[in-house]
Amino acid sequence: MLLGGLWFGYWIRQEGLQLTHLVLVLWALLAFVVFNVQWA
Repeated sequence: MLLGGLWFGYWIRQEGLQLTHLVLVLWALLAFVVFNVQWA
């Protein structure tokens, strides 16, 4: 519920901030995978 409320608040007030936040989260996840996966 808390995250849903924050998401809705982002969507109403600051679309650019939401997009930036999502991009940063995706970059962090991608970096985590790249640096932690054992490549064969």
